Amino acid sequence: MKIALIDDEPIFLNALESTLKAALEKSGIYCFTIDKFDNSADFLKVWKPFSYDLIFLDIFIDEINGIDIGRHIREADDKVNILFCSTSNDYAMQSYELNASYYMTKPLSEDAVTSMLKRINLKRMNKTQKITLPDGYSCLLYDIIYTEYSNHSVTLYMESCKPHSLYISQSSMEELLLSYDDFVVVNRGNIVNLQKVDRLEKDCLYLYCGTYIPVSRSKYKAVSKRYADYKLKKISEDLNSD
Repeated sequence: MKIALIDDEPIFLNALESTLKAALEKSGIYCFTIDKFDNSADFLKVWKPFSYDLIFLDIFIDEINGIDIGRHIREADDKVNILFCSTSNDYAMQSYELNASYYMTKPLSEDAVTSMLKRINLKRMNKTQKITLPDGYSCLLYDIIYTEYSNHSVTLYMESCKPHSLYISQSSMEELLLSYDDFVVVNRGNIVNLQKVDRLEKDCLYLYCGTYIPVSRSKYKAVSKRYADYKLKKISEDLNSD
């Protein structure tokens, strides 16, 4: 899970990061990255549609209003969860007009952030997250079963639509997908979505779709650990959602 925090008050920015980390772990979520920005310009330089799962926006930030930043994001990304933070409720109505997921008043407590995480339904969010490939093709991350590299191109095999191929190096595809928690490189030419794995036996990952993907000897130890960590994470998330 990828999260961005944008606030021009360093004290609050650091406090939000600490509170959010504690709330995520309390909710059984341990695989996440948090990027902090103390001004809107730095954030907008690196932001791309579908690059984050959650974006926390301060309403009053430098010369650009947080609502305007949220509007810019929403025009290009209709899936990301935008969460506004403010010292008052004056902008709550405007935030919901942008289909914001939540509006929170400062200071934020761990209990309030934990409650927010439950309310936005992180499991459902994970299944609606999109990725846009270099050739302009967009698809749901959850839909990707595995990828296969051959002859200078990568083919994505997906659950609900036909395979899609594009000219891209294996290393570039790895850079795109490995920034998300559920993907793992299993050999020189395959990346697998751990959500689609039924079991790991000997030197193969067996997928729910009936396909099996060989795991190279050099990567077996790392893949085995990633798969075990993934299973433990899912058990923890299920227990915390009950």
